[in-house]
Amino acid sequence: MAAAINCARVGGEVSRRGVAAGIGAGLAGLCGALYAPTMTLIPTMGATFVVESFVTVVVGGANVLLGTAPAAVFLAMIRMALNASYGQIIGQIGMLFAVILIIRVLPEGISSVLVRRGR
Repeated sequence: MAAAINCARVGGEVSRRGVAAGIGAGLAGLCGALYAPTMTLIPTMGATFVVESFVTVVVGGANVLLGTAPAAVFLAMIRMALNASYGQIIGQIGMLFAVILIIRVLPEGISSVLVRRGR
């Protein structure tokens, strides 16, 4: 197998995808270890991040690079502006209203607009 790395210590071959998944899991663990001291640890602490991440990816559209980053910037600007002016609850509500509006106007996401402009 040409795309395999020989791991003598483990006693088998690991594909490049397996190595990439292992590196990704390690980086996620490192980020969690670095972030944990900044806030109180509770079992549901990741729920808000999951919701915001899912919404950002949905608004971004099918193209991961061209859609997710602009969607994240756009939604963060809306949320932070409302957070600074009216508080966190209004910021969250405003971001979700913006998501509903974007999905209604651009059902294929922000990446569909950016891909059309590039052609």
